[in-house]
Amino acid sequence: MMSLPSSVLFCCNHNSVRSPMAEGLMKIHIGNKIYVQSAGVASDREIDGFSISVCNEVGVHLIQHKARSFVEMEGTRRRSKWLRPDYSTLTCSRTNCSGNNHE
Repeated sequence: MMSLPSSVLFCCNHNSVRSPMAEGLMKIHIGNKIYVQSAGVASDREIDGFSISVCNEVGVHLIQHKARSFVEMEGTRRRSKWLRPDYSTLTCSRTNCSGNNHE
């Protein structure tokens, strides 16, 4: 059986739609076995209401999620975990996805 990574980081532009959903889903399925986080290039948006509703349907509660930028995360206690995650995933298919009001 393959071993779990110690940390996973989901990356996006604004940390307001896809990446918090991915973070929440992974946390609910993996629990606290690994360090899971998400962040964006900017944190200038509130979490998307549709994302909150969809995640609530599967037991992931994003209502208290605060969008985080990479700069904001530099000051966190677990800085080393997210600066060098075992896996990082880009949750947006383009460099700039702001044209459709999503990440």
